[in-house]
Amino acid sequence: MSGEVNRIIGQVCLAQDNLSGLVSESLTKKPYKSAKDSDMVFDSLRFLRDHFSDMTRFRHTMRLYGFDDLPADTARKWGRRGHVPANWVIRALCVLEIEKGRPVPLAKYLETAQ
Repeated sequence: MSGEVNRIIGQVCLAQDNLSGLVSESLTKKPYKSAKDSDMVFDSLRFLRDHFSDMTRFRHTMRLYGFDDLPADTARKWGRRGHVPANWVIRALCVLEIEKGRPVPLAKYLETAQ
């Protein structure tokens, strides 16, 4: 990997550490109270499926960018539970931004909780 990519990965890891505690609940399939007091959720599982097609590809991409190996069983559990931990969503967002050269649109993954 080039030095620039390694530098960005280092920044991603630092940002993830700083942000994951702040957003760990709000980026998962758990209700978030908005200003209007309605329950909103971020569909993190659909987000990953839309951008990586399947968990095998997601796991492989994360490994390519130097993140810890994600066990296949762990990824399958996410599917059964219907949500992805915030720290992995943040990593995916950063990797996608690097690969696409622009931020990834997120609005379509925000939905009203049922």
